[in-house]
Amino acid sequence: MSASYRERPVFGWPIDWATLPQSKLEYDLREVAIGFGTHAFYGEQDAVIRGWRFVCWLDDGAAIQEFEDFFDGLNGRLIGFWLPTPEAAFRIVAGVDATRFKIEACGLATWWEDHPCAYLWLTKDGQDPQGAKITGVTANGDGTETVTVEESVSVDATWHARWLAYVRLADDIEQGEFRGEGRLKATVQVIELPAEYAEIETGSKPVFLYHFFTKAGEQVDWYWTSFAWDLEDIDGIDWLAKRITHGSLVRSTRGINQLTLESDREEPLSLLVPPVLAQALFVEVREASYDSLSAQTVIFSGRVMGASCEGRRLTLKCSTLMDTGTRCPTFLLSRRCNHRLYESNTCRVSQAAFQKACTVAAINGRLVTVTFPEAYGLAANWFANGWIETGTGHQLDRKTILTSTVESSQQVTLTLTHPLSWAALDDAALVVPGCDGTESQCATKFSNFINYGGHRFALRNLSLRAVEVPAISGGKK
Repeated sequence: MSASYRERPVFGWPIDWATLPQSKLEYDLREVAIGFGTHAFYGEQDAVIRGWRFVCWLDDGAAIQEFEDFFDGLNGRLIGFWLPTPEAAFRIVAGVDATRFKIEACGLATWWEDHPCAYLWLTKDGQDPQGAKITGVTANGDGTETVTVEESVSVDATWHARWLAYVRLADDIEQGEFRGEGRLKATVQVIELPAEYAEIETGSKPVFLYHFFTKAGEQVDWYWTSFAWDLEDIDGIDWLAKRITHGSLVRSTRGINQLTLESDREEPLSLLVPPVLAQALFVEVREASYDSLSAQTVIFSGRVMGASCEGRRLTLKCSTLMDTGTRCPTFLLSRRCNHRLYESNTCRVSQAAFQKACTVAAINGRLVTVTFPEAYGLAANWFANGWIETGTGHQLDRKTILTSTVESSQQVTLTLTHPLSWAALDDAALVVPGCDGTESQCATKFSNFINYGGHRFALRNLSLRAVEVPAISGGKK
């Protein structure tokens, strides 16, 4: 039901303008009041913004699915598409040649140069529609005007011309009402994008690029863009068009920048809800222009701190790396060790000396059985507080181990916080034991008491926090 023109889709479903005839014009006039002086009004745009709200009747499941696929392919409501408007542009009198035809005089010669919407949708029953851009109009003095277009078209007096408006969806809400079995009354609301006619999508607005990556072990990267189509081979990187956008960049007095992202539930963002991504997810937002995509400016770099989900939409809260999410300092006067296991500059335990290469023997939800020769003689919960790692690249899977039980001389059953996402039987894996932070495990399990980061004789946990001095007021007299 839809065609394309200048690399952008054209809305091609029959519109029932009689059911919901609604059109809106908006003039961007902003009132400026200074003291008690005269009100001044300043126009901030060159053209009127038009909006339409209309109804389409979809008569079967195939039509409904095709209608849904059209809007799903837009990668979000901010991406534009073409809409043939309800009003006729003019009446065609006769064709002249491949790029010219005559119309009944209607003052088009003095109108079209002042309006960005100089695009036409030419239709005739039984013929494929044709799109064309007006490049000139001449008054002939005989009651006709000659229209020159950029594309080659073949029209005569039997063809009809409508204006082709470049629009986007007005909101993210899809409205529909079933009026029978498989019959849907779909309501669509759009607004015109007058500033984007010059280059349609290309170069008319900034291009935003979103680089997601994890840095634990092998770095894994995802490259997305909010542009209308994929941007291929930009300095060797393919940026995939996705439904993603970001809000305003918030800068705090603590030097922490925060950014909100909105996107569909796709990997890797889908792994954040529920929170099963067992490693930090970092994000870098870049800005460029379509004419110079290699000249990219990083406008935000940080980490995804949290995610919330509403239907298919994810909202991500991101902060720069200065935001730890906790009060500083985090060092505690406690019997529990303050160090992070296997950190080279504090704990100093070698991970390579304790990790075990194994094979996945059984998977039952959060229960995973692995086999390796050194399993015999390991204590119960030897791998508790550690993790299991399987897969590589985009399918790297890392989950925390809650408990571990030795089943036989070569088998250990692990209880995980969440089921493995991609692992299958006989896959290679890596299991790493954890530490509960006590001095006994530090000494007996890892033989590392010399680097113990706790305080053996602390009676209770004390957080090193600054003392807040209350403000003292004079009170009432």
